[in-house]
Amino acid sequence: MKARLFSLFITLLLSGWLISVLYRLAFVAGPPLTAAALPPQLPLLDCNAPVRIMPLGDELTVGVGSSQNTGYRQVLYHSLRGVGYDVVFVGGEQDGATAVPAFDTDHEGHIGWTADLIATNVYTYLVNNPADIILLHVGPDENNADVTAVMHILDEIDRYEQDNGINIAVLLAQVINNATPDPTITEFNNNLAISATARTTDTLFLVDMENSLDYILDMADNTHPNDLGYFRMARTWQKSLVANINPPACTPVQVQKTADTEVIISGSSVNFTIFVTNTGNAGWRNITADDPLAPACSQTVPDLLPDNSYSYNCTLDNVTNSFLNYITVAGTHVPATSVSNTHLVYVVTITPALSLALSPPTQIVLAGETAVFTATITNTGTVPLTLNLTSSPADTNCTSPANNLATGEAVQYSCSKTNVTQSFTPVITATGIFMVFQ
Repeated sequence: MKARLFSLFITLLLSGWLISVLYRLAFVAGPPLTAAALPPQLPLLDCNAPVRIMPLGDELTVGVGSSQNTGYRQVLYHSLRGVGYDVVFVGGEQDGATAVPAFDTDHEGHIGWTADLIATNVYTYLVNNPADIILLHVGPDENNADVTAVMHILDEIDRYEQDNGINIAVLLAQVINNATPDPTITEFNNNLAISATARTTDTLFLVDMENSLDYILDMADNTHPNDLGYFRMARTWQKSLVANINPPACTPVQVQKTADTEVIISGSSVNFTIFVTNTGNAGWRNITADDPLAPACSQTVPDLLPDNSYSYNCTLDNVTNSFLNYITVAGTHVPATSVSNTHLVYVVTITPALSLALSPPTQIVLAGETAVFTATITNTGTVPLTLNLTSSPADTNCTSPANNLATGEAVQYSCSKTNVTQSFTPVITATGIFMVFQ
């Protein structure tokens, strides 16, 4: 569990009233991402051939909602290769050909397709493009919680395995929910878990994708993730794949860049750490690290002997827009083999902001009477906030209406001070808390 606390203090003077505003943003790690595994009979994987992975599903497998139509696939591809796995994606569809950095765009995602349609066709998909591992993410048909059609997909995969005498590992996602949570989807996911557990002879791993997203930051619309949401999906797939299948590391160089996701206030800096490891059996020289979007991270790396690593830190200042960052490390393995690897991270910027206004701006009351005023607080930032209001002098009291404030929403507090005997300046402190797991 990680927690980060950013505080920004602003003091405003409004027509004689002194208003002090505190924005407090707490970034709190969410629940650990877990995958429940059933007794596996894993496919035989070695370094003689790449591991063949089929992304299978509906429009989320295509990547609807992502800026380059890559969905989770681009990030997952480079994340797996970055830690040494030799993988290829397989399927009869291709999306994301113009994405940078380039990746293997093959998949079997189909926009608007139901689980029944996928079940009808998955056997043919596997005949045309055999797979060692299938990543299956497909939601309920007809807005109900029945999982029969998904089980038919698994039945057809079983039939292909039996006909060809092979074994395929399936990572079965409990699908993402909507930005406005739909209890039917949660029920569908619960039913998936029950039905999957009963399939004791399948090499089947349940992946909790529903709880892997932050539904405030991660959605392009009500039903499709944005780039950050797909990044989190890729990270969840990778964690499950590594924990449950763990293909052999075959590439002679690994590169990683942390943090995997960084949520920062717009205009601030982001700090990176780069780790480069020679996992081969020969020396690695003439090594360069190229990071086009964070030039300070582009460096010459010292020569590395086998099983040696090198790390360094770098910073990108004044980040005002969210972006997908990537670094490519290349060099020559003795005697003359060129090798390279790439790792991606996602940086998301947020702009938290509150505006306050008091009415009336000034007032005159007789000694001993009560001063009454209204504080209007508006969320002018890009993220929702949970408000807490305090006031001084200590005997200045403000009512507390609903404290959840959506972007663009305003709320009014009625404040008063009784038995006024001298002039005073009330100080209103509003604390806006935004929580997001990383």
